[in-house]
Amino acid sequence: MVPLDINALAGTVDAGLVTTVKLADEPSGRPASFDYVLNGSVKNFSSSEPIQGHRIGSGQLNFSASQAGYQIGGTA
Repeated sequence: MVPLDINALAGTVDAGLVTTVKLADEPSGRPASFDYVLNGSVKNFSSSEPIQGHRIGSGQLNFSASQAGYQIGGTA
């Protein structure tokens, strides 16, 4: 369960996904592999309800995620 009211959130999300899929090569024994990178931004992020006791408005966030981890930065 998400610990906040999704309907209380507002903003515009722009995201792009790049994936690399390598099929298995049975003769060499190489297994299939899959890599991805998701990059994006959230403009004018706000919540009409507090999130963990904090009010958020006019947020400008950037994010990146891959199989190696994730990163989020910006202001709100």
